[in-house]
Amino acid sequence: MEKESWLLRVLLTTSIFVTVFAAIGDICCVGYTDLDWGTGTCQKFDDCISGMTLSSPAACYDICSTSSHSCPGYFENMSLCGNARECCVYWGGRNRWIVDFKTLLGVAKNYTATHNTDRTPDQLVMEYMRHQDYTGPTWTYNDPFYGISLYTQHLTATMNGVYLIGQPSSLEISRADVAGWGGDLIQLYGEWRRDIEEYPDGRQYVLLKMGHVNSLSRFKMRDAVADADGYNIAMSLRADLSLNITTAMENHLRYKGDYMTRFKRFYAGRFGSSFETTSKTAKAMLLPGTDDIINAGRVLLIKQAAGRVVKLPHLVPDADLQAFVEGFAQRLGELVAAEARPKVLPLNKAVSEVASEHSLLKALRAVLRDDHAQFRTPQQKEAVRLSAAKETPLVAILPPGGGKSLVFMVPAMLSGSGVTIVVAPYAELKRQLVTRCIDAGLDCKHWPEAREGWPRVVLVSAEAASSDDFLQWAADVGVRGKLDRVVIDECHLTFTAADEYRKKLRGLVLLRNLGCPFVFLTGTLPPLCQREFEEAMQLQNPLYIRASSHRVNVEYSVVRVKNGRGATEVQKLVESRVAGLAPGEKGVIYCNSHMKCKVLAQRLGCHYYHGNPEDSNAHFVAQREAGFQAWLGGETPYIVATAALGTGIDVPGITHVIHLEAPHSIIDYAQEAGRAGRGGERVAAVVVIEENDWPEEDAAKDSCLLLN
Repeated sequence: MEKESWLLRVLLTTSIFVTVFAAIGDICCVGYTDLDWGTGTCQKFDDCISGMTLSSPAACYDICSTSSHSCPGYFENMSLCGNARECCVYWGGRNRWIVDFKTLLGVAKNYTATHNTDRTPDQLVMEYMRHQDYTGPTWTYNDPFYGISLYTQHLTATMNGVYLIGQPSSLEISRADVAGWGGDLIQLYGEWRRDIEEYPDGRQYVLLKMGHVNSLSRFKMRDAVADADGYNIAMSLRADLSLNITTAMENHLRYKGDYMTRFKRFYAGRFGSSFETTSKTAKAMLLPGTDDIINAGRVLLIKQAAGRVVKLPHLVPDADLQAFVEGFAQRLGELVAAEARPKVLPLNKAVSEVASEHSLLKALRAVLRDDHAQFRTPQQKEAVRLSAAKETPLVAILPPGGGKSLVFMVPAMLSGSGVTIVVAPYAELKRQLVTRCIDAGLDCKHWPEAREGWPRVVLVSAEAASSDDFLQWAADVGVRGKLDRVVIDECHLTFTAADEYRKKLRGLVLLRNLGCPFVFLTGTLPPLCQREFEEAMQLQNPLYIRASSHRVNVEYSVVRVKNGRGATEVQKLVESRVAGLAPGEKGVIYCNSHMKCKVLAQRLGCHYYHGNPEDSNAHFVAQREAGFQAWLGGETPYIVATAALGTGIDVPGITHVIHLEAPHSIIDYAQEAGRAGRGGERVAAVVVIEENDWPEEDAAKDSCLLLN
């Protein structure tokens, strides 16, 4: 009853908050409701520029920056802001938020003075702010470090728990933890078990989902910030009795204040800055203990997050659960490390406009020249967002036709972008990417043509990328602060390509010395090959974005033939198919060697394509280009090629893929078959294998099969 009485009394004072909000004209940029600086308009400045109505955020900032007025309210001392523009852009909203907290604390003090209660005013404020059913203004504020909108309910729920219960002993957990990081971790576990088929690796799931600004999980960045801030502010209140909730928040949010190292302080205070302690405590949070309330809450939260009944943590193999909790410890360590790299946001731009969802969608539509375009998949959208946010190292595994190139093209299209270096393994892929970028309106050049300037996108071959000349140019771009990222396209080739070329690709590790964000793109990197890939590129704890490679529009088949009948079978397949090809449809036939490629092309009367510069045919280069263009334009329906035409090439209309003999690997096959059906067309993918090449272990059980 006491709590209900207090809440009722506060609700009856809603008019106080309406009055407060109506009188916030003495704070610059008051027109930004809920601190949505990206879409709001600066409507008036009762104290800055009386009576003016401005049409855009930019105008608001310009007026504030030239105003002779000091920063009003709590930040009336300009030394706390630096200049008037910082006051307007960064501190106006937080000033308003603290003023409202002060008003609420005053009501709470009056209540405790006139009522018999054992609750402190600070405790009453926390209980009210975390209550879900109150009416009145929206209690949000923008975080000065990440520029995201934070919900006060989560912050004060965490704060209230820690304020009342305090810090448990090492490796133990409490209900206060459940109100903060523990509850978020439990829900993240439920989401992982829900998505277990797509994300079997718990560590990678946590690294992908936890503590990211636009993550779709229940442990996104705003939750991690609320957990850390709530813990830090509550512990400061417990340590210094002279503080109250508003002074503690002022200390936290002051210019370059405690928020700059929130995760470092949380990691040190709660987990002793220890990876081992963090992972062990996280494991204790997920496993049954002696507190029946926590045990019951754990089961409920997991079911709510998963949306169904899933396997509880104590029933999961210990190695899998250990990977999950170590992912939590690792991600928290990454958030601590990120604070050592301060994020500088341009003062002439709203915080929420920097790589916001709106700006990314606008850039996507500009790249695609389509005002109604949307991201194809959640994984593509997440990869683009993380690339724009310069998360590193980032590995995006999107299926053939899944729009991998947009992972670097969209960020490069954003206003104020620097240089993106893209390493393309094959000449035709490089040409296609340059054309695609130019068609999208991006300033893009090949290396070394890019030497004389700083185009938005620079395409370079793997051989040239590890040369001293290119590395010196790239280092100069980086020193001048213009290098946004390096992108390695078709990165699976670092361990699947032929030995000589693989050595050239592995020389790309020299680019790591540039110290910029790295993005790795591929359509084929099975989870079992991740360690080999990481070792090849010397990566530590990369962040993986993985989409399903299943393609429902492709029909796969294998034809087993007698020795010496492979080419004949291929010819029969082509002749039976070619008459039924619709205008614009085409096919490609893959061979494993350059010689077979040329011989088969001569037999079929079509062109061939391979990447061997040592070819003795004097007309090779001219033939290859002319033949490729003829096939591309539909003049000839089929082309014979090696793997040089099997990776990254985007050619519309391919509906028939034939392999003469088994591909080098399943990854090569997925890439080569992936050239077809990129527009959703129905595709026939056939592998022709002669008897001698049939796997020995299958020969006995398949001996009854009739051979063509």
